[in-house]
Amino acid sequence: MYDYKFDVDEELILESDEVIWVSQDLQIDYLVLTNKKLYCMYESYNKKTKSTTIETDEFLLSDIVKIKGQPVVKQKRHEGDLCLQVQFKKGIEFFHFFDSPKEVTPIWISAICEAIEEKTPLVKKEKSANETTKILQTDTLDSSDSTKRNEDIQAD
Repeated sequence: MYDYKFDVDEELILESDEVIWVSQDLQIDYLVLTNKKLYCMYESYNKKTKSTTIETDEFLLSDIVKIKGQPVVKQKRHEGDLCLQVQFKKGIEFFHFFDSPKEVTPIWISAICEAIEEKTPLVKKEKSANETTKILQTDTLDSSDSTKRNEDIQAD
């Protein structure tokens, strides 16, 4: 278990373990979403010192590209796997969840979009905001509902 060291005004929204950071060809121990950042946490082995260290790479949510006010975050097949695709100003990152990617990926998409909306208020339909809240509050998702929500996010 990692000791998260967040900023004072930062709070945990979502985390998943056993994720592949496909863009870096790296298995990460935790993918963590806060109201400010996306963290990739993993162990790194140093051959010289023969020791393991905890590495953390972070991405600011404010660096996620927006098109027509919507963050470019979607579910997409990449290298044969169903992935979470996040387009940052510096490039696109892909993450694959080992456990139930069909169900987990839409939850991450909704959580990221909602975190960005709260950080940067957007004029948006009330119905759409309520749908996002419902998905985040649901423990289990029907895959057809997940796919529809993902399409709704991409369509907005």
